[in-house]
Amino acid sequence: QQILAGVRSAFRGFWDFDCNSVTSGAALAVIGVQHVVYILQKLENTFLRGQQVMQTIQAELIHQAIRKQIAEVPFHDHKRVLQLGKKGGLELSGVEARISRRLAADRSHHVFHWRFNLGGQQFTGLAPFMA
Repeated sequence: QQILAGVRSAFRGFWDFDCNSVTSGAALAVIGVQHVVYILQKLENTFLRGQQVMQTIQAELIHQAIRKQIAEVPFHDHKRVLQLGKKGGLELSGVEARISRRLAADRSHHVFHWRFNLGGQQFTGLAPFMA
């Protein structure tokens, strides 16, 4: 609804969206094709930027959920609950996250690594874990 309202406001007085025609008395030719393309490009940039922000927020919420799961699940249950090494991975908020656990190089703690795809973009994260 907000997108439609934004598009309608940019063409107010020139285009009747309900009838899908030029507004009576409007001189659409005065605007020109370049102006219409310019307006549509600006609207597209505005809406895409908002979508990217929402995707970043959603990705951070998934990262937080993974960290929370790692912290709350007892070490001996990690493999089962976090689906470590499973092909499908752990499902969180409709996204499959592949999680792995490795012993740190100095052997003092474990490090969890994860990755997931969201909106065509791959996100990765890691978190140390001391039992």
